Amino acid sequence: GGPCAVGVESTVIQLADPPRLLRPGGVSLERLEEEIGPIEIVTSTDNPGDQSQLAPGMLPQHYAPRTRMKLIREGESFPDLSGDLRVGVLWFRNPLVRHVLTGEVLSREGDDREAAANLFAALRRLDDQTLDLIVAELLPEKGLGRAINDRLRRAASR
Repeated sequence: GGPCAVGVESTVIQLADPPRLLRPGGVSLERLEEEIGPIEIVTSTDNPGDQSQLAPGMLPQHYAPRTRMKLIREGESFPDLSGDLRVGVLWFRNPLVRHVLTGEVLSREGDDREAAANLFAALRRLDDQTLDLIVAELLPEKGLGRAINDRLRRAASR
C-alpha cells in the first residue's frame, strides 16, 4: 500500500478511571489529554513476566530486527565503536558521529511525524545490511516521539 501518513500503529487507550494509555501511537498522549484530561501511562514493565496483553503490541519484545540494537538518549555519549564491529546508526535528526558504516536519518528537520513515517523502512534498510549492531537515538518523550521510542525499546529488547 505504499508509505502511510503516520508510520506507527494506532494509539490504544483503556477508558477506565483514570483512563490508561496502553500503547502510544499515531495520536499523541498530549492530544488525547486535551480532550479527556489526565491519562495514566501503562508499560509492559508494569507487570514483569506477565506475557498477557491488554492491547496488541504490548509484549516487551516486538518489532525486533535480526541485528542487535543499542539505544542512546539525545545528547548521550556515543558508544565506543573501536574494533571490527559493523555498525549502523539510526538518528532522529542530526548525525552525531560520522565514522560509521551506514546511517539513516529519520527527519532532518526534527519533525516527529516525518520520523514516525520513516521509522520502519529505515530499520529494515539497516537490518538488511548484515551489521553487527544498530545504534538508535531515542527521540524526546513527547508527541509521536513517545510512540517511536516505544517501538525502538521493543525492537532493542532481545
